[in-house]
Amino acid sequence: MKKSRWYGLLAWTLGIAGVLAIVVPAAVYWHKLGSSNLSPDPAMWGVLGEYFGGVTGPVVSLFALLGLAVNLYLQAVELEKTRDALNRQNFEGTFFELLKHFSQVAENVTAYDAGGNELRGRPAFVRIFRWLKQRYARKIVLRNQPSEAQLTEASYFDTYAEYEPELGPYFRTLYHVFKFIDAAQSLSADEKIAYGNIARARLSLSEVLIMFYNGTWGEGRGFRKLIDDYGILKHLPREKLLRPAHMDNRDWYSVSAFQSEEDRKSNSPYPSAVNSRPPYEEWDEGPNSSENDPTTLE
Repeated sequence: MKKSRWYGLLAWTLGIAGVLAIVVPAAVYWHKLGSSNLSPDPAMWGVLGEYFGGVTGPVVSLFALLGLAVNLYLQAVELEKTRDALNRQNFEGTFFELLKHFSQVAENVTAYDAGGNELRGRPAFVRIFRWLKQRYARKIVLRNQPSEAQLTEASYFDTYAEYEPELGPYFRTLYHVFKFIDAAQSLSADEKIAYGNIARARLSLSEVLIMFYNGTWGEGRGFRKLIDDYGILKHLPREKLLRPAHMDNRDWYSVSAFQSEEDRKSNSPYPSAVNSRPPYEEWDEGPNSSENDPTTLE
């Protein structure tokens, strides 16, 4: 209810209560003690005044106090709304500045294709993930790790070591974007998910694929909870991973990392549409790509 309607209702309530506070005691006094003739005795009028003062005074004071309390409550509600609006404004200002900074960091990520041509931004992430696939394929051939998880983590470790100047700042900045959302006390859970989706929409498929493996080792593990909580890997097609079975490794991520909001609300145990093509824009390195020979490392 709007504040003006609250004040209108309050005014009518107090007005009716004030009239009743006078009329009811007068009716009771006339019915019990009064007569149809007005008394010429001043003492009787003094008694009447004391009666009304003793009966209606506390009642009127009580309603006045209630009116003041309601008014203070309405002002507190209005102040809370103003404070929430300011907090939201401050949050959004900082949030979109962080997103802008993150976009700048992502655009400056650099890699080189097989022909030595510089790739920046999204094409660079395509190249980095291709490099990871080649490392993984070579380690499969060598098979110098005892388990699939260790082989995968070692492959990403080599990739991160090669591209640390690019991937380090990128993932630290992205982590702080989601950490900022998660720490916002002025947002509800659904609002946090909504802002998380805005941030997630900035990511290309190759960025999400690299993020998947970044969370399997080292400092990247600190990002896992946020990835799980905000479903950042939802709609990630399992066939795009180094091995489709990696999506089922619960030591890396819980099911919620791949779930949409609908899956979470319906308590579905499995993510829907994980095999569907996501709305990511993908890039190609061009004719110099060595994708057809995954064991070739440049």
